[in-house]
Amino acid sequence: MQSLAFNPNDSLLASAHQGVIRMFSSPDGKLLRALRGHTDQIGSLAFSPDGVVLASGSMDGTIRLWDPTRTKGLNAFPGHAGGVTTVAFSPDGQRCEAYWGLKNWGFAIWGGMKKSQIPDRH
Repeated sequence: MQSLAFNPNDSLLASAHQGVIRMFSSPDGKLLRALRGHTDQIGSLAFSPDGVVLASGSMDGTIRLWDPTRTKGLNAFPGHAGGVTTVAFSPDGQRCEAYWGLKNWGFAIWGGMKKSQIPDRH
């Protein structure tokens, strides 16, 4: 298992392993669904503060946004060289932020479902 995240009301647990996110019912551990779309390890998972969106960052260089109640993704943002190591939401849920890379790293911020990227920092 590479990453875990609970939704804000602790009713769902997201677990990432080998490019697949599995959603479990938190009270009883029942597997609810699997979210597929990444092609490499998932380094980070984060729920939005309202629990409506799950963000995932992968070593495949892609950040994906998911509806945790469905198996279909909401949006994908490719092109993050070196793999995505961290995703997080702002406290108000209006922004999703990501960090990627090891030598040439970058940082991106999304407002809603649209991406506006801060230039890479070295």
